[in-house]
Amino acid sequence: SPSVSGGSVSSWSISPDLPAGLNFSDGVISGTPTVNMTLSTFTVWANTSGGATSHTLNITILEPSGNLSYSPQNLTLTRGLAMANLHPTYSGGVVENWSIHPALPTGLNFSNGVLSGTPSVNMTTTMFTVYANNSGGSAAATINITILEPAVDLSYNPANLTLMRGTTMAPLLPSVSGGNVSEWGIEPALPSGLNFADGVFSGTPAVNMTRTQFTVYANTSGGSAMAWVNITILEPAVDLSYNPYNVTLTRNVSMTPLSPTVAGGDVEVWTIEPGLPLGLNFSNGVISGTPEVNMTTTMFTVWANTSGGSASTTVNITVLEPTVEFLYAPNSVVMTRGETANTVAPVFGNDASAEAWDISPALPAGLNFSNGVITGTPEVNMTATVYTVYANNSGGSSSAYINITVVDQVPTVVYSPDVLDLTNNTASPNLPLAPTVTGQGTIISWELNNTSLPSGILFGSDNGTFYGTPTELWTTTAYKVWANNTGGTVEAYLNITVVDEVPTLTYLPDNLTLTKDQPSTDLPLAPTLTGSGAITSWEISPDLPNGLNFGASNGTIWGIATVLQTSPVTYTVWANNSGG
Repeated sequence: SPSVSGGSVSSWSISPDLPAGLNFSDGVISGTPTVNMTLSTFTVWANTSGGATSHTLNITILEPSGNLSYSPQNLTLTRGLAMANLHPTYSGGVVENWSIHPALPTGLNFSNGVLSGTPSVNMTTTMFTVYANNSGGSAAATINITILEPAVDLSYNPANLTLMRGTTMAPLLPSVSGGNVSEWGIEPALPSGLNFADGVFSGTPAVNMTRTQFTVYANTSGGSAMAWVNITILEPAVDLSYNPYNVTLTRNVSMTPLSPTVAGGDVEVWTIEPGLPLGLNFSNGVISGTPEVNMTTTMFTVWANTSGGSASTTVNITVLEPTVEFLYAPNSVVMTRGETANTVAPVFGNDASAEAWDISPALPAGLNFSNGVITGTPEVNMTATVYTVYANNSGGSSSAYINITVVDQVPTVVYSPDVLDLTNNTASPNLPLAPTVTGQGTIISWELNNTSLPSGILFGSDNGTFYGTPTELWTTTAYKVWANNTGGTVEAYLNITVVDEVPTLTYLPDNLTLTKDQPSTDLPLAPTLTGSGAITSWEISPDLPNGLNFGASNGTIWGIATVLQTSPVTYTVWANNSGG
């Protein structure tokens, strides 16, 4: 409305015309402008009869400011993911230009109030003010934008991991696509020896573990991705061996326990195949016991099993028959040629069986050897010979010794006659006197128990013959002769007597006529002896008449007869010696 003072206005006018929507009446400008208009000068005339007065008026018609908002007002985006276009909700005048403050992060666009694009950087929650500007002013709205790191795509290959205790694992890296992980997590905690860092499994497991599922979290501001890894930690397979691996045992002899050499894991289960022979035991890899049966070389496979696998090795076992313990008692045997020998059998000290028997050297003709037993009838003599007998079996060879002598048969030896009455210095028809030998035995030596024979008589030590001519007297002496051979000694007996020669005895004269009480020229009368025999005693029969004497030491008759003996009397004189 104008402010008027003075006269009364009769008419009003304005120049130029007002914009659409505005009215001019009686100097009053009113209405609702419907168009914008920059600052424009209008001249208003108040006309009176007295003239016209004017006034200028500057009118600007602005675009009206509006109401601006965004829904949602809090926008959470993910880096790398295109956002849904966010349009403003606006009411009011036509926006001449839009603005936003501060500038949007890289990847986002702002045009005509619309936010769009794909954020390429993360951003913590940031408030942005959007202005809808026109000539009438500015409408503002705030948007809180958060740009998160995208959640990752997480996996592991392999997802089932089998490890060995004590063996360093090959690091297991995650397969990650999408965002950048800001934080890693794992649940439950890994077993001793394993490490988890930045999604990587590594290390050397120190304990066994049954299959366990581990959840790995890869966290970003945009969320958390999960992957699962199943881990089994096995006991490592062992290094297994036996030393020696070729074992030779003896039946019924306790073996030295054979223990395995084990390196690596701890064996959970031991097995052996095939089954051990009777008497042997297998426990925790140890072979022990006393084999009760023989067995040719057999290969046994031993398995040492752990959760990590099975290790195997072989052992070759041979069970031999024990060597035969035997001897011969007595160990010295005398046999007789031509006579069946007593059986010579070994005496055993254990229950071992011989597979083969040998004897060295070969037995003499007539003797047999079978299974350690000597039998037969020896056909030849043999001096004492040591024989070695071998009892052989799979366990080896044992030996025993036996001394065998084969002696000759002992014959019968006699002397016939067995009484030799010899005459000194006189050849005897009974000499030489050889022994009579009966039987098969051959005499190899002769002995005389008394080497003192009458002079001139000899003994043949090579044939047992007595021979010669005695040259001395010898009282009856018993002689024992030994006829020896390998079979023994046989005795023969002989009595030898050497008597003196019986001389020839005569008296000259051999008829005596004496006178009583008168000496005789024929007396003394000594005997005449011819020959070498010495008289040892004298005898006369009948007794001489009184006065006459007989020399008992020399056979001489002497003296003076003192009695008559009218008829001739024949006197027999004996001159005695050992010969007669």
